[in-house]
Amino acid sequence: MSTTPSSSNLGLTLMDEVASDHITDLTADAAEALLDSMTDAAEVLEAFPVFGGAVKLIRAGFSIHDRLFLRKLSKFLLELHTVSVDERFEFVREFDGDPGFKKRVGEQLVLLLDRFDDLEKATVLGKLFRAFMVGRADYHLFGRLSGIVDRAYLPDLSRLKHFERDTPGDDAIRALEALGLVYQSVLDGGNAAGVSVHRYSISSLGQQLARLLF
Repeated sequence: MSTTPSSSNLGLTLMDEVASDHITDLTADAAEALLDSMTDAAEVLEAFPVFGGAVKLIRAGFSIHDRLFLRKLSKFLLELHTVSVDERFEFVREFDGDPGFKKRVGEQLVLLLDRFDDLEKATVLGKLFRAFMVGRADYHLFGRLSGIVDRAYLPDLSRLKHFERDTPGDDAIRALEALGLVYQSVLDGGNAAGVSVHRYSISSLGQQLARLLF
């Protein structure tokens, strides 16, 4: 799927679909199984009314890339089903006074979903966007954390769930440090062999991400 001129239209469509009453508690696995069995956009449109606008925009060239995008889209949208239709509608309606901002948010979602290298990142994005919708995170925090998820190796983020203070470093923790999620809290004097061990604690940003995800 190309994210050049149509990304703006698809972004606005996605923002409108966030408020759709078609988002149900259909599991992501079931959605993926259905998407795998479909060979053209018409089948997807019929099975997933919530994808209507998205499928219409990519109908001309329904490819493997498009099916992967719809998988990610399904995972993202399914994370929003726990927010009531009224709450989702009210959230989207608040953007009516600032269509430029609505367009920017929608484009950001489309670009992130299209770029993600792991399908499960779409689920994580859905959790972060849900937090934004219900007021647990503002737009700036949502944007910052979404960018971190885009750059992260997803299994590393699970280390944040029970991160203890002054944890010895390893490759995963050093990767988290590069993302700003942990910081060096202790540099000991070294062992008998003269090897120093860096120890890490979770940063404020890491705590916020862990709070929203776990």
